[in-house]
Amino acid sequence: MPAINENTSVYRFDDFVVDAKSRALSRDGQTVPLTPRVFDTLLAFVTRPGETITKEELMNSIWSDSFVEESNLTQNVAVLRKALGEDSKHPKYIVTIPGKGYRFVPDVVTDIVTTGLTVETPSSNGETRSTDTPKSSALQNETIRRMPIRLMIAVPVMLIAVSAVAVLFVSGFFSGVPDAPSVARTRQITSFAGLDLYPAFSPDGNAVAYASNKSGTFEIYTRQLVPGAPDVQLTSDGNNNFQPSYSSDGSRIAYYSASRGGIWVIPASGGVPKRLTDFGSKPTWAPDGSMIAFQSDPLNDFSSGVRNAMPPSTLWVVASNGGSPPQQITEVGTPPGGHGAPDWSPDGKRIVFDSNDWAASGIWSVAPDGSDLRSVFSEEAYMNWPRGLNAADPIFVPDGKGLLFVGDTGLSIQFAAIDSAGNATGKPVKIFDASAARVRHINLSPDGKSLVYSAINTTSNLFLSDLQNGSPTPEPKQLTNSADSRSVSPSFSPDGRIIAYQEYNAGSAPNVRLMDLDGASQRQIASVLGFNPWWFPGGDRIGFSTSGFLGSEYWFVAADGSVERKLFNFGESDVYNGRLTADGRSVLFNSKRDGTINIWQIPIEGGEPRQLTFDKEMAGFPAMSRDGKWIALQLKRGGDTHVGLMPADGGEIIQLTNEPGQSWVNDWAPDNDRILFAGRRGTAWNVYAVSRTTGKVDKLTNFEKINSYVRYPAWSPSGDKIAYEYAESTGNIWMIELK
Repeated sequence: MPAINENTSVYRFDDFVVDAKSRALSRDGQTVPLTPRVFDTLLAFVTRPGETITKEELMNSIWSDSFVEESNLTQNVAVLRKALGEDSKHPKYIVTIPGKGYRFVPDVVTDIVTTGLTVETPSSNGETRSTDTPKSSALQNETIRRMPIRLMIAVPVMLIAVSAVAVLFVSGFFSGVPDAPSVARTRQITSFAGLDLYPAFSPDGNAVAYASNKSGTFEIYTRQLVPGAPDVQLTSDGNNNFQPSYSSDGSRIAYYSASRGGIWVIPASGGVPKRLTDFGSKPTWAPDGSMIAFQSDPLNDFSSGVRNAMPPSTLWVVASNGGSPPQQITEVGTPPGGHGAPDWSPDGKRIVFDSNDWAASGIWSVAPDGSDLRSVFSEEAYMNWPRGLNAADPIFVPDGKGLLFVGDTGLSIQFAAIDSAGNATGKPVKIFDASAARVRHINLSPDGKSLVYSAINTTSNLFLSDLQNGSPTPEPKQLTNSADSRSVSPSFSPDGRIIAYQEYNAGSAPNVRLMDLDGASQRQIASVLGFNPWWFPGGDRIGFSTSGFLGSEYWFVAADGSVERKLFNFGESDVYNGRLTADGRSVLFNSKRDGTINIWQIPIEGGEPRQLTFDKEMAGFPAMSRDGKWIALQLKRGGDTHVGLMPADGGEIIQLTNEPGQSWVNDWAPDNDRILFAGRRGTAWNVYAVSRTTGKVDKLTNFEKINSYVRYPAWSPSGDKIAYEYAESTGNIWMIELK
């Protein structure tokens, strides 16, 4: 990032204002959201207007802490252009200098703020512009000389009084709005090379409990927060235990067991655990210790961007002594999404939680008896942030007048002031920006002076496995090699020679890219930022979904990059998984317009979509067989998902898998019989295939690490290869001291 003078805080061009200190872009008083890297790109431009800035200079400035490819810069510039409302073919602000870099062409006025005075410096063309030019000293003195003596005395007093009122108002004295905390310093608590996560403060703030796989399986550990303090292993049953939560008196710890299922409680000093429920995860204690709130969905993976819960997850409460059965307090679909990560208000009168599906997220609160459900942020607030807030892990501050949450898909921690009813009283304030690792699982000390979190690194790349007689060869081949982005959704061209895929960094929009079958010649193919690329049957173009301010759209790009064009608008805002039918004449997609995720179909030329499934839990993520006769899909049943099958025109759904766990459908084999899916069985994710005719399930990869996952498996047209995303997560516990 460019070096910024502490006094040089505001840059203006056209109707945009760039505030370097608060790292905010606004237009006509309205905030224009930007991710941290994209804002760094803008800052590099506005500090050097009119100059040609090379790509090397920009990359060294923006990614000084890591090595990235040139495509990352191209993506950042594309996202910035979109935010500024310009077209790369008709640039108004950012001009591409072929073979060199970019030039920021508008006049930029720099406001230098020092000791309460604003001095404006000339723009690149030498002119000086002023928006609020102060009176000259001579004129001010003349005005004072003409004042009566009594006014000369009264004015300073009035100014002092007004200033005091302003200070009191801003500080929240009159409004009751608390100040956002700020970061004093950060320090690392654990340093294990594997994965430490889900930290929780003890009630006295002197210790932290967390989960770690340092013993080979995940167990619960505690550590005193003094230098050199050893870890104390609390559980040792090998059942992969997560999400510890202290009771208010510090005597007990509740946690989730992935292998045995459900919520368990163990004495904080160790001992025999007691089972409270046989389902659910993410327990949190009520302030008086009598109840525990939890989500019904289990924990599925540990990546930095994973949602806490998916539909149809709901919130529940259970007596901490086990004396009564669990009680459900939220209903499926109200609010939309899966309900997860609950946290009690300090007075025990409300529970805050996040609500998520594969496209959107938000923060809600509810009374412990299930009444008075409300969104923390207004509908207007969600409209002002792209793709909602991307919010997760909300927690109350100790006085109950604010919330902290993880924003920007793990790139930041944000604060929002709330009133007694749980409504936000203003826009969220970003208090912490992540660096390389993503932030998750925040927890605040009882005095509000310290915050712990999981810093998670997830390395994601595309891999290719050869199949011989239907079985995989021992070693898969890695096709992409990136530590700072995620590569997903591979799609083989009809001739099997090229793979289209999607690449993106956390918090930024995705690129549609191509590469050869061996991973060579990786290149960006579309300038429009899109999701879920899929080949048209002729092999001459690739279709993909994209999301904009006016809703989701479906586009295509020619295989040689010569043409790209919008085909139609879906008529709703969060369609990210549009999938072409076998004949390329229509698109299958997920929609929540009837309240639950179901499959709809729309002609390629657009028009009125038709609903194909009518499931009450979830029936989505369609994949059509290559002969166009069948649709494979993903069924949600409680905390598990299964492979479903139905005729291409709709009709009865047959459930093909029944094993507990996850079965995430993505593609078909060329024989139109086997359905390819990413499956979690026990604690490991692998690629599987299930036969449409026999129901036989075959395991096609052999990954065993609990901190890894596979996604989006695709089958080559020749049937002898599968491509898929493989990712591993590592991480540690960090602490932020707040002021």
